[in-house]
Amino acid sequence: MIVKMEKGKKNAKGKKMNFRIIYGKTGTGKSSFIFKEINNILKLENKKKIYIITPEQFSFTAEKKLMENRISIINAEIISFNRMAYRVINEIGNTTQNNLTKCGKAMLIYNILQKNKKNLKLLNKSDENIELTMRTISEFKKNKIQINDLKKELNNIEDMYLKVKLEDMVLLYERFEQKIENNYLDETDLLKKLEENIDKIDIFKNSIIYLDEFSGFTKQELGIIKKLINISSEFTITCCTNNLDFNTNANTDIFYSNKKSLKKVLNLLNNDNKINIINLEKNYRFKNEELIYVENNVYNSIIKKYNKDVKNINLFLAKNKFSEIENIAKKII
Repeated sequence: MIVKMEKGKKNAKGKKMNFRIIYGKTGTGKSSFIFKEINNILKLENKKKIYIITPEQFSFTAEKKLMENRISIINAEIISFNRMAYRVINEIGNTTQNNLTKCGKAMLIYNILQKNKKNLKLLNKSDENIELTMRTISEFKKNKIQINDLKKELNNIEDMYLKVKLEDMVLLYERFEQKIENNYLDETDLLKKLEENIDKIDIFKNSIIYLDEFSGFTKQELGIIKKLINISSEFTITCCTNNLDFNTNANTDIFYSNKKSLKKVLNLLNNDNKINIINLEKNYRFKNEELIYVENNVYNSIIKKYNKDVKNINLFLAKNKFSEIENIAKKII
């Protein structure tokens, strides 16, 4: 394990903000490192609240690991950005808006498409366009793209098909926002509410925060992370990568997107952040030499030949997916 440290300056309030990166390839135990560390912190009767922020799809697995490590769930908690948002909204208690579910959103967009079909040039009320409109509006919001931004961009588009399509989308986006204003809270707006209010309450202030299992961030999430870094006492982020060399490109580096996401987070830091870097090198996941060899070479442009007998990896050339599944079933039986 390699540890690098950079000294930081204290801010105006005299608080030194600690920021840490834990990185390593898959199977090097980044999450396990976090849970062991949390266990040790709680043994010291630490009074600070500990939050492990994960994507929604990883929250159950993380909670299971928390229980397996016998960590007190009173002082340490697995949480996602959405769950954080609901907690903050309940804490500030100044919203009377009803949550708009995915089904409700689809019904609302269908209604908008129906009422504006004369004004739309390409999009209509088909199921495919309802899903397309929902997805596009969500992406606009996640990346903080406002209606006025799109209207300005329309003047710069030369491709007529793209321009007409965007005109339709701007119209739908505008009508959608008018419909939900002061009435409904779109699930995509939850993170906007979180970013606006997270530093106004005491729940996450002076806490220890770990950001784990993420491969990318939207602009909304980056805005929240920036505030969390500033209000927490310690902030740790894990990154699946073999090094922290950011001067690479997507064609030659399989960890390029992860590095790009990490760089976006690093750009949020102030000069007074103290940065610790921990590199985990030993791989615990692969139990035999063949799998370790594949993991090291499968995406390399220069491949080293494996000279030993292969005992743990088998290849089966299937005619189709049915014969592939049948072969697996035979092996299981």
